[in-house]
Amino acid sequence: MEGFRIFYYFMMLLIFSIAQKASSQSLSKAISYNIRLDNPGDNEDNWHLRKRDLVNFIKNEKPDFLGIQEALLHQAEYLDGSLDDYNYIGVGRDDGKQAGEIMAIFYKKDKWHLIKDSTIWLSETPNEPSMGWDAACYRTCTIGFFKTINGRNIIVLNTHFDHIGQTARSKSSGVILEFLKTLNKDYSLILLGDFNAEPHSTVMSDFFNNLQDSKEKALYKLNHFEGTYNGFKLDSIFTKRIDYIFTSANLSPITYIVPSPKTQNGRHLSDHFPIIVQFHSND
Repeated sequence: MEGFRIFYYFMMLLIFSIAQKASSQSLSKAISYNIRLDNPGDNEDNWHLRKRDLVNFIKNEKPDFLGIQEALLHQAEYLDGSLDDYNYIGVGRDDGKQAGEIMAIFYKKDKWHLIKDSTIWLSETPNEPSMGWDAACYRTCTIGFFKTINGRNIIVLNTHFDHIGQTARSKSSGVILEFLKTLNKDYSLILLGDFNAEPHSTVMSDFFNNLQDSKEKALYKLNHFEGTYNGFKLDSIFTKRIDYIFTSANLSPITYIVPSPKTQNGRHLSDHFPIIVQFHSND
């Protein structure tokens, strides 16, 4: 693990060097992170024992965009109150307001101007709160349209697919891809999320065929484990990759990093690892 930390810091220096040389290409950073809902049964991994260290991790990384999954309202509000440089968008999945988990997108407010945002439900009726097919829960995708002061446009989507319904997962990919067809092609695109599906699944092949997998396209890769799900286990080889960051073809992923950040007590910050991708625009 110590070797991984040293290599991680080396990668940060490399990224900084790239950023210095690529100022005209305007590097940006996105993080996708399932932060685990506040579950009283998590005991030593309880939200209240993790939240301060999670905030410190985000502050250290300074992403342009942070897509979180499984956040209940009070968790999103805690992060919002702790991250002064950010605003967020997203609604409760159960009612389109405050009930249920929020697929929040935090964005750096001094760099990105929010033009508009919306939410679609992964169901037969995506424009209203609804549960799709054989899903166990309401599932949503949060969408934000952003612009920088120099006129760069980007669309950021953040989603979380159902963990039970196989049909729901398969159909959900279709809902998102149909929505993408309606978008202005002048925008760059980032899709963040926990898809509850591994790379070999037909669910993920739909995305691999239509978007860029940042892990595959990145020039530099650093992931201590192949997987992104850890289940709060400390001593294991994690192979279950179910979290992804996809981009449109006009964005070039430079680095793909899956670190294993810990609390001060040596526990995982969540039952998932974050994905960190740095990219620049080809426009």
